[in-house]
Amino acid sequence: MPVPAVPCCGPGIAAAPVSSPIAARPRVRTALGHHRAASVVNARATHRPSSRSSPATAHRVGVVGCRAEQRAQVIASAAPPSSAAADSPEDIKAALRELVDGTERGIFGVKSERRTAITEQVAALEASVAAPAAPLAAEHLPHLGGEWEVLFSTITILGKRRTRLGLRTLVSIEDLVQSIDVERKRSSNVVSFSVRGFSEIRGSLTIDATWEIASPQRVDISFEKSSMEPQQLQELFEDNYDMLLEIFNPEGWLETTYVDADFRIGRDNKENIFILQRKGR
Repeated sequence: MPVPAVPCCGPGIAAAPVSSPIAARPRVRTALGHHRAASVVNARATHRPSSRSSPATAHRVGVVGCRAEQRAQVIASAAPPSSAAADSPEDIKAALRELVDGTERGIFGVKSERRTAITEQVAALEASVAAPAAPLAAEHLPHLGGEWEVLFSTITILGKRRTRLGLRTLVSIEDLVQSIDVERKRSSNVVSFSVRGFSEIRGSLTIDATWEIASPQRVDISFEKSSMEPQQLQELFEDNYDMLLEIFNPEGWLETTYVDADFRIGRDNKENIFILQRKGR
């Protein structure tokens, strides 16, 4: 994980797609579509051959127009959505909550279309006027303390790793929570599990870390210790404990790219994105 600047889960969190959030894609996508259409129309208008041109000239102009149209489409698709700035931070956060709903925090992967929509909204929130330029400055640090719930992460557990950890049929990940102590510069990432068929086995993996501010946006995180309880859960993961720890270990650096009283975005040195919401909100 990230963290206020500290990750909420280390390398490795993501989940199953849902159709409704994508159907209700944010206005950013619609605006992008209009931008592409306008670019194509302009390109065609610019390079339409004159009625007086010779057939050879018209052919050459037509080829040039086609190429220009293709370039316009590429530029349009690469340009940042122009309507993102028009959406309020609250609108963007609402869109993100809708997009990540039903993805199991992204831990088991999401379809590329949904992942793209999520990352676009994350970028829009990071670019919004509400995003603090120095989220780790003294005036913003109070926002970082407390408990944060991971809504979504690009960390994933797929394929053989998911099978070996029993996360297909036997074990479920119930919650991912990060606790941050700003004064002591410590964080705890807690992954809660339940075991199907054994209602009495519910437990968690806790990873404790320390962190130091490296820049107005970045913290350097150092792993301190890990623990798992109860004993039955520890025995279940015994052969693959190192793999589990590797996935959720937050060691490295993490940048807080957006933070307010109840919402946080982080990016780590492994190119993961973390979306967190203050627990209880």
